[in-house]
Formats: sequence, C-alpha cells, structure tokens
Amino acid sequence: MRHALDPDRLHEALRERLVGYGGPVRAVLDALSGPTGIVYSPIEEVLLDPWYRGRVVVAGDAAHATAPHLTQGAAMAVEDAVVLARLLASGVPAAMVGSRFMALRRERCTFVQQTSRRILLAEMATDLDPVRQRLDRIRELPARTAAIDAVLGERAW
Repeated sequence: MRHALDPDRLHEALRERLVGYGGPVRAVLDALSGPTGIVYSPIEEVLLDPWYRGRVVVAGDAAHATAPHLTQGAAMAVEDAVVLARLLASGVPAAMVGSRFMALRRERCTFVQQTSRRILLAEMATDLDPVRQRLDRIRELPARTAAIDAVLGERAW
C-alpha cells in the first residue's frame, strides 16, 4: 500500500485532518511550523509470490507482512512455524514443502491482510458520514436486541 503524503507537507496534512480538535491537539497543531519532528512511517504490506524457491521457504512478515491493525503479525509467524513443522515432520519431500506450505497458509494470510487493511482505511477516513452512520446503527442495537429478547422470552440481567 503506497501513501500519497509528501514528507515535506506532513504538518499541513495534520492541520487539515485535525482542524476540528481543540485542547492539547490544538496546542500541538499551533506549535507545528514544518515537518521537522513529525515521525511518519508509511505502512507497507508484503505478499510474496511465491513464498519459496526450491527448498528455501520464507515465513511470517518476510512472506506476508500486514498492517498492524489486527495485531496478528507474531501470531501469523507462529502459525507459519507450526504448519512448517508439521509438514517437515510428515515426510513431505523437501522440494514440495514450499508449495504445500503456501497452499495451506495463503488464504488465511490474505484474509488477515485484507481485514487489517479495511480497518486501516476506515481509521484514515476523512469523510465522517460513514462513521456517523455506523455509530447510529450501534446506538440502535439495544432497542433491536430488546425486541429480539422479547420474542425469545429473554430478560436483561
């Protein structure tokens, strides 16, 4: 995922995105005179194809780095290690381990990447209408669940 933010204009981007805030946020924005002091690290994703060459296999972030929004990086690396260990212990020929490993793991890793990216993009949204709509739906949940509870004969604890 590539970002279009110009490093020399980060202070301007922050001012635009945080224009409605007051208090400490406003004080920080007022103190910004340029991009110096702003730490910006674009989020990069990796999804190699393939994750192996011959008998060499890469795993974890080396094969499928994802945005940090699901906090799944370490878990995915552990899952990779478990799958690789089982494949190696199963007697699969070494030359086939890479392709089998990728076949077993790719769908889940792609799912985690896509889900994490959706959360990232939602957090970066500057159009607040979808956010307001989601909040409105969340506010309606108690009434909806109460109606369902009434039908099912459930009581609130």
